[in-house]
Amino acid sequence: KRLISSFTMGLWLLFSGYAQPAGAQGAANQERQAEQKALEQKAFALLEEIIAQAPTLKLVENRVMIQATAAGLIWKQDEKQARAVFKTTIASLSEIMSAMDQGDRQNDSMAQTLSELRLSLLDIITQFHHQLAFDLLHATRQPSPPRRHSSYSPPDIEIQLEGRLAGLIAAKDPQLALQLARASLAKGLSYELINTLSQLRSSDKEAAATLSQDIIAKLRAENRMTPDVSGIA
Repeated sequence: KRLISSFTMGLWLLFSGYAQPAGAQGAANQERQAEQKALEQKAFALLEEIIAQAPTLKLVENRVMIQATAAGLIWKQDEKQARAVFKTTIASLSEIMSAMDQGDRQNDSMAQTLSELRLSLLDIITQFHHQLAFDLLHATRQPSPPRRHSSYSPPDIEIQLEGRLAGLIAAKDPQLALQLARASLAKGLSYELINTLSQLRSSDKEAAATLSQDIIAKLRAENRMTPDVSGIA
C-alpha cells in the first residue's frame, strides 16, 4: 500500500509540474519554473524509490504494471535506466509464465491474467522501443493451448500479438510494420492485420497495397471458413 501510495504521489507531482500555466513574465515566470523543477525532482526521486521497491510486491500484475509505468515516465530523463527496468519487467513476466502449467485447468484464471498483462505491457513498451517489444513477444511466447473441443480451435494468440505489434508501429515505421505483418501472415491469418493495413494506408500506401495483396492471396489459399477468415474477408 505504501509503495502504491508513493507511486500515486509521484505521478501527481510529475504531472502537476507539467500542468503549470505558461505565459508568465519576468520574476514570476522564473519562480514558477523553479517550482516546476523542484516538483519534477521530487517526482523522479519517488519514481526511483518505486523502481527499487517494486520487486517486493507480491501480486505480479501490480509489480509488472508499476515497473513498466515507472520506466515509461523516466524514459526521457534516463533512457538507459528505463530500458533496464523494462528488461527486468520482461524477464519477470517470462519467468512466471514459463513456470505455469498451461495444461492445468486450475491455472486458467491466472493464465488469463498473465495474458492480459502481457498485452498491456506490449502496448506500453511499443511506445518507447520497438526492439524491446519484439523481445517481450519472444521471451514470453507460449505454446498453443491444448485443444479441448474437437469442433473448435482457439485463435493463435502469438499470431494475434504479432499483428497487433505491427499495427502499433505502422505509423512510425511502416516498413518494419510491413515486415512483421508479412512474417505473421505466413503463420496464419489474424484480424489484427486489418488494423495494420488501415494504419499503413495513412503512413505508406505502397506498403499497404503490398500487405493487401498478401492478405487476399492468403484468403484464397484458405480451405475452411472460420470466424476470423470470414471477418477478414
